[in-house]
Amino acid sequence: MPDDRPPRGVWPDACGREAIAVVAGAALGFGALVASLDRWLFVDDAVWRWVLLARGCRTDGIVEQAVDVATIGLAAMLAFGCVLHLRVKGLRSAWPWLATWALGMLASKMLKHVFTRDRPSALPDLATGYSFPSAHVMNGLLAALAVVALAWPFRHRARWCLLASAAAVTMVCGRVLLGRHWTTDVVGGVLAALVLAGGAVPLIARRPLAAPLALGALAVALLAFDACLGDAGIRLPSPLLSRQAAVADVDVGPEMTTARRGEWHEPGIEPPFGSYLWIEGEASLVLPVVAGSVAGGAAAMLVFAARPEKRHDSCLRLDVALNGRRLARFVPFIGWREYRLSIPTGVLRDADNDLVFSARRSTGPARFAVTSARIVLPSSDAE
Repeated sequence: MPDDRPPRGVWPDACGREAIAVVAGAALGFGALVASLDRWLFVDDAVWRWVLLARGCRTDGIVEQAVDVATIGLAAMLAFGCVLHLRVKGLRSAWPWLATWALGMLASKMLKHVFTRDRPSALPDLATGYSFPSAHVMNGLLAALAVVALAWPFRHRARWCLLASAAAVTMVCGRVLLGRHWTTDVVGGVLAALVLAGGAVPLIARRPLAAPLALGALAVALLAFDACLGDAGIRLPSPLLSRQAAVADVDVGPEMTTARRGEWHEPGIEPPFGSYLWIEGEASLVLPVVAGSVAGGAAAMLVFAARPEKRHDSCLRLDVALNGRRLARFVPFIGWREYRLSIPTGVLRDADNDLVFSARRSTGPARFAVTSARIVLPSSDAE
C-alpha cells in the first residue's frame, strides 16, 4: 500500500549531479562499446557457442515462457504502479518516467537502423533484421527503472524494486539464451536505456510538454532520414563469417548432386533463404578445398545454414562430423540459423572433406534441412 512519505534524495527529484553522472558514464560506455566492438567479437562468439552446446531440448520453451512472464509482469507493474503513484504524488511526478519509457520505443528503433548489425540468427550475407542495441532489453530496463521510481513513495517499495529488477534481468539473459541477440547487443541496450533515462527524465521534469514533444520529433525525424538513406547506416561487425572468405563453399539444393551422399530428400525453396534439401537420419556432403589453400593442416571453421523440422513433440539432436571426427552434438535452434563449429587442427584436408550430419530424435531418425555449408580459415575476417 502507498503512503504519504515523500521520496528523499531520489533522482529525478534531484535532477542534478546524479543525472549528469548517469548520462556521462553510460554515454561514454556506449560510445566505447561501439568503437571497440570488433575487439569483443570473441566474447559474442564464445557466449553464443556456449549457449548452443549447453542448451537442452526444453531450453527454448522454458526461457521463452520466462521472458514472456517477465514482460507481462513488468507491464502490469508499470500500469499498477502508475495508478498508485498518481493517487499519492500526482501526474507531474509520474509523467517524466512514463514519457521517457514511451520515447524509448522510438529511440530503440532508431538506434537499430543507425547501427546496422546482423543478428545471431542471420544466414550468410542475408540481413533479416538488425541486432544492436537490443530493443527488448532497452525498453525493458526503461520500464523497470520507471517502476522503481514510481514505487519509491510506497511502503513496500523494496518488493517492487526486487520484482522489477528480476524481470529486467530475465529479459536481458533470455535474449541471449534464445540466440536472438549477441551479448554486446544486450550490453548496448542497457547503456542506451541509462543514457535516455539520465538525459530525458530530468529534462521532461523541467519541461513536461515541450521536452517530450521535441525529443519525439527528433526521433521521428531521424527515423525518416534513415529510411531515405536505406541501408547506409553504421555497419557494425559481428561473428558471422562472409561467404567470400570461404575456401570451400557448397549450396545444397536439387541442382547439387555430385557432392551429396546418403538420405537426402524432398528438395524445396524457401524465400529468402533459397533452395534446401531434407536429411532423413544421416547424410553427408563433400566439401572440396582448393589445393594449397590449407597450410599444414591448419585449424578452421565449419559454417552451415540449416533448420530442424518444425515439430515440438520430441527432441532433435544433431551430430556433426568432418572426416570421421565429431565436431559437436547439440539441439538446433528453431528456424533457419547459421551454425559455426571449430575444426580442430589436423582434421581439415587439402582436398575433399567429408561432412556428415546425423539428425535423430528419441523415436528414431529425424528430418533436418540444410541450405549451404562452407569452410573458412581462421585468418578470414568476420563481418
